[in-house]
Amino acid sequence: MSLHKSIFEIIKTRKSVRSYLDKEIEEDELKKIMRDINKFQGPFRDEVRFELIIDDKVSLNEAKLGTYGIIQGAKYYLAVIATRDKECLFELGYATERAILYLTDRNLGTCWMGGTFERANFANKVELKEGEYLPVVVPFGYIKDKQSIKDKMIRMSAGSDKRTDWGGVFFNEEFGKPLHPNDAGLYKSALEAVRVAPSASNKQPWRVIKKGNDYEFYLNPTPGYGDKLGFNIQEVDIGIAMCHFEMVAIEDDLKGQWDISLGNKEKNKDDMIYVAKWRTPAAN
Repeated sequence: MSLHKSIFEIIKTRKSVRSYLDKEIEEDELKKIMRDINKFQGPFRDEVRFELIIDDKVSLNEAKLGTYGIIQGAKYYLAVIATRDKECLFELGYATERAILYLTDRNLGTCWMGGTFERANFANKVELKEGEYLPVVVPFGYIKDKQSIKDKMIRMSAGSDKRTDWGGVFFNEEFGKPLHPNDAGLYKSALEAVRVAPSASNKQPWRVIKKGNDYEFYLNPTPGYGDKLGFNIQEVDIGIAMCHFEMVAIEDDLKGQWDISLGNKEKNKDDMIYVAKWRTPAAN
């Protein structure tokens, strides 16, 4: 993915945007965006695809697309389409976050939406194949300069600007032994990119253990969270975190690859679900 700015800086400065300018995105630009992001693929290799919805609110015969009033001025939406495969939500989180960072680099605002939109209205705007569903949409567009009072209240109520300290999410060799930033070595920036990643309700459900030169990623689930949605949105969050980690590692010229171990219950620890390991060449 070719970017104009440092991916680490994009990650640190990107925020959810809920108010958009009434400004058109050029047709050629939209075509390039959709062509590029549909090439993005994560380490889980499940099929995730993006469709573009342009909602001009002209037709009175169709239900108006609904986002419960929290999105203002949005016209363009990425519909993120997934299957029910066991690893698809992890892949969705990874691929969609890559798309969001790509749009951010192009000076477009975005907002993750997994539970605060009228799903049926959006699903009617796309071509769903058998076995597919629409768990996430991403409004995007040019950013309205002045943040509304509602925007500020949503960020405050969600605690969007707060993040758990390193010792609460990163560990050295085993859980219970916090990893200090100075002990992360060359992966300090990659882990910081994980720490500041967005997550549903800002729950930050990722946990990472540094094992020698490798990094093990776990899901720390919140019981019952997302049950009403019909899918585990925290699996999406882990995909986002893994995307941040890998992209910053690549930017820092650090070699490694993912070893996906979902379903291996022997690797789970207490309530933690083992997801993947970033394996470095030094450990092979």
